[in-house]
Order: sequence, then C-alpha cells, then structure tokens
Amino acid sequence: MANPYNCTEEVATVFAQICCHNQQLPQGAPSSPTISNMICAKLDTQLQRLAKKYQCIYSRYADDITFSTSRSRFPSHLAWFSRDSEKLNIGSELKDIIEGNGFKINESKVRLQNRYNHQEVTGITVNEKLNIKRKYIRQIRALLHAWEKYGLENAEIIFWQKYEKHRHTEFNPDSFRQVIRGRIEYVGSVRGKDDHLYLKLLRWLSKLAPDLVNETKFDIANINESSEDQKDLPQVIIWTEGKTDIKHLRSAHRWLQNNNLTTRYKIDIKFKDDLDDQK
Repeated sequence: MANPYNCTEEVATVFAQICCHNQQLPQGAPSSPTISNMICAKLDTQLQRLAKKYQCIYSRYADDITFSTSRSRFPSHLAWFSRDSEKLNIGSELKDIIEGNGFKINESKVRLQNRYNHQEVTGITVNEKLNIKRKYIRQIRALLHAWEKYGLENAEIIFWQKYEKHRHTEFNPDSFRQVIRGRIEYVGSVRGKDDHLYLKLLRWLSKLAPDLVNETKFDIANINESSEDQKDLPQVIIWTEGKTDIKHLRSAHRWLQNNNLTTRYKIDIKFKDDLDDQK
C-alpha cells in the first residue's frame, strides 16, 4: 500500500487500539473525522475529478456530500429532476463512483436546491452568506432566559428534559455552562466573531457567568457601536461576473471590516448571473 497506509502491522495495531473502545469503533470520537477521511480518500479523488468535469465544486463533511456550481443550470449528468415521476434522479457516473467505493446513497436525503430556495449544507444556510437556523438561536435565548429567571440548576433541568432527552445525565452545573458557551461560540464561528447577534448572546452570557467570557471579545463590538449608524451610510453595490471575483472581493471586504476601514460606506457585493448557457 502507498503512503501513509503502508505502516507495519505493529503500528497499525497501535493505531486501531487508540481509535477503539471496548473492541469497538465509537461514533463522534475525536479520531472520527480523520478515519472517515482515510476511508474516503479514493472516493474524494474520484468525485473531485467528476465535479471538475462538469464545472462544479465538490465538498464532503463525514457522509454529507455536496456539489455546487455557478452555472445557470445544474449538470444533468450529476442529478436531474423527473417531472413524470416527480423524483430526483442521480446520474449514473456519480452513482457508480459512490457504490464502487462500498457506499449506498440514502435517496430520502438527496435534494437539489437553486439560489431561490433555502440552501442548507450540514445544518448551515449557505444562500447569500453563512447562517444558522432560527430554531437554534431561539433555543439559546430560551436557555439563557431560563438561567436568568429560574437559576442555573433549573435551567439545566429544562435543557435536558426539553432539548436533550436522549442524552440525559446527572446535574453538572459546569457542564451545562460549557454547553451554552459552546453553542454561542458555534454561532460566532458561522456568522463571524464581529456579528451583532453573536456579541449580543455573548454579553448575555457574560452577565450570568463572567468567568466564561473574555472581555476582549467585545473590542470589535465597541468599535462598531461607536461608529456611524449603518442605516444612514451611503450604500455601494459591487456587481461581479467572474466565478472567483466575488470570493476575492468579499475576503478583501472582511479585512477592511476587521480593520475598521469601512465605516464611511455600506458595501454590498453581489454576483450577477451570466445567462449564457456556455458559462
């Protein structure tokens, strides 16, 4: 076998012992992403080539596979919707690669979404920008409210009974506090550390548990609050046509925002579809 899989039997046994518990491979372990990447190495290579062939971008998180494209129509060689059977069909090339690697497609989870639909990947909305489901945000707010009104212990009871019944454990105040903090940080990782909603939730948490929040995280918020009201700023709209133009411009815009250099204008970067079928 080729690198990095050509290790000796002794080394392979040690790796297996590290990854297993009670002679079984646990789900959700820290090693799980690495193991899944090793198993799917050949699959990833083949699907990346297939995506490039039809001008798409391939991505995978665990067993969640996504093909995306800036073309006006999704390539029918990968998937198409049959009006007669009202069913989404998988292209033969794509199906052969997946099944050839020992996997089976879950037909109930296959979906095709255009820019006018709600586009979601691994629970994250990916239409115009990355976002989180409103239900997730409402749960965080409800738990913070329960903590503030009824106390930490009662808030945790509500959490286990209402949201995490299948993972109920004995009362552990610190564990519950870390769960709330982790959920808020997840909001920040998706929406951005300077996002107003993330900072609002973080402030709420800091009032309930000051030891969990680093006050320096509010530096960006203080800068934004002291600047002009965004609603009163003149708006600049930048239209892009190239496939990668919008990525570079948005990256540059984020740099300007992080360095507080965009307070005089409200900048909106949009992608203009090229209706040419040859795109």
